[in-house]
Amino acid sequence: MFNSLHSATKIKFRRQKHVAYKAKRVAKQLIDGSCKEQYAQLGDYSEELIRSNPGSNSIIHTERPQPHLQPRFGRFYVCLDACKRGFLVGCRPFIGLDGCHLKGQYTGQLLTAIGKDANNGVYPIAYAVAKAELKESWEWFLEMLFKDIGDLSYESWTFMSDQQKGLVPTFEKLMPVDHRFCVRHLYNNFSKEFKGKLLKDQMWAAARATNMAEFEIEMEKIKDINVKAWKWLDGHPKEHWSRASFSAYSKCDALTNNGCESFNAQILEFRDKPIITMMKEIRLLLMDRYVKMKSMIGRYKGRICPRIHKKLEIEKSNNRTWTPRWSGDDDLSVYEVSMYPRSAGKNIEDFVHSCYNMTSFTLAYEPCVLPINGPDLWPQSNRDTILPPLYRKQPGRPKKRRRREHDEPRNTYRVLRIHAPGKCRKCGQVGHNKRSCKNDPTNETAPPSQTAAGPSLRRKIMVRPTEALRRCPIFKASNRVSVETMATASEASKRITRLFMDKKN
Repeated sequence: MFNSLHSATKIKFRRQKHVAYKAKRVAKQLIDGSCKEQYAQLGDYSEELIRSNPGSNSIIHTERPQPHLQPRFGRFYVCLDACKRGFLVGCRPFIGLDGCHLKGQYTGQLLTAIGKDANNGVYPIAYAVAKAELKESWEWFLEMLFKDIGDLSYESWTFMSDQQKGLVPTFEKLMPVDHRFCVRHLYNNFSKEFKGKLLKDQMWAAARATNMAEFEIEMEKIKDINVKAWKWLDGHPKEHWSRASFSAYSKCDALTNNGCESFNAQILEFRDKPIITMMKEIRLLLMDRYVKMKSMIGRYKGRICPRIHKKLEIEKSNNRTWTPRWSGDDDLSVYEVSMYPRSAGKNIEDFVHSCYNMTSFTLAYEPCVLPINGPDLWPQSNRDTILPPLYRKQPGRPKKRRRREHDEPRNTYRVLRIHAPGKCRKCGQVGHNKRSCKNDPTNETAPPSQTAAGPSLRRKIMVRPTEALRRCPIFKASNRVSVETMATASEASKRITRLFMDKKN
């Protein structure tokens, strides 16, 4: 940042990092607002959200250690009326739960509940800000969610999670509920003890099995490879991670929690902003999504949703080699797809469940996320001024990127930075610098440098695919000098020297 500023302005000045960072903080505060002041305005924002979007739910939970102290922020839950009504009338009873870190001045967790629309798209239902991802936070979040979408005693919901802290015991308390694990996160825990591509492929094959016979065969293969790995997987109920035991009521056979991961990626740039600014950006994101989906629905002319239609066409092309045989009135010997019989001469789209058709898709995005007024027009709440959560400075540099797993593939389009081994300037050895050097530079018995004969290496090297080609010297034919040319040049030089000597004499 400093070098680009210097080159752009061509002004010589003494650059001090702390001054530049302070100016950056002031500029961000002018654009996004003050973190502390926005916590104090949170009550007014909640009232305005309920006023502008009737039917929405916005709840603030505060903590007051002693009666004479001001309340301090604990949790903040938001469920917009459009998201709630659209989910209940147009989406399947499948909800993914996840939490992501907030990167601002006051850290915390953003808890999200994400559904699936008729087109297998991401459908946010509710979100909340909590101080930490604890059992109490998840219990409170799910209690608020059940008040909006309905009680478990009347509906059969299917939840998927990444085995977050405190979420597994919360589901055990809220039984009976169909709870699935994200297989990718389950494999991350599995791979810490059992590594190898063979075990990885076999575990995913067992998870993708669609019937118990196929599941048992894949588990036996894992047992033949590693008995301990088989015991580890057998210790996790198959209802949580294998399609063979999934309930068909949810009409969703997803093995990963990609819906939540996709939503977290969409709001990545908002997670370092103050709380009200972040909530505003999320609401605007939802507003734009509803408008975009309504426009797409108006242009589409099919009966079933586009992604479902594409999958159906693939299945139709794969089933052309099947030979159906009559076994009754409307029954065939090869007919069962999602518990629906096929009849000859009928349109296959007639047997697709209603949760995948355009009617459900239209109902999900029929409501609207309404705008709100500016802060000057917000209604004044009767709450006491809310203090921000206690500030805890994290050690080290603030982390912005997600921590990758050890076997997660890297982005091949990014330039990698490889740290070459550094050489000590004091003794010439590799592996340390002169500050931590314990060798005597005058000691002749010190071990010789491993790179004494070679050139010194830089600490960081930017590696690109064509770096080696650019550094290699390229010899062209036009640059080569022949022996005849050298001989002619030598004779001409001798002639000029003799002429010069004759004139001098």
